[in-house]
Amino acid sequence: MQLRRRLRNREWGSSSRMLCWLYSLMWRTEDKPNFVGLTERHELQRQGIEVAKADGKHLGRPRVEYLENWEDCYGRWKSGVISAKEAMTLTGFKKDSFYRLVKKFKEEHSV
Repeated sequence: MQLRRRLRNREWGSSSRMLCWLYSLMWRTEDKPNFVGLTERHELQRQGIEVAKADGKHLGRPRVEYLENWEDCYGRWKSGVISAKEAMTLTGFKKDSFYRLVKKFKEEHSV
């Protein structure tokens, strides 16, 4: 660390500028990933995704679907019988999932 700081600040005289330049060049490249391997990995990953899609496999996070008691809870919540928090507890959904399904339900049923 001290050597890097000295080289960065160029505390040493002009006679070692070449050494400083070489060291800084090594320092810049030593922490870089192997881009050739990275490109190959991305290509293999892309091929694997294409194969999975061709087989009809679902990729990504599973979508939240309506539960059996959804329409009952939604109707009671919309009419003001229960609060949104109670509806979330009854359906078992978190806040974001609950309101996402409310929006989807409104769009599907033109409510």
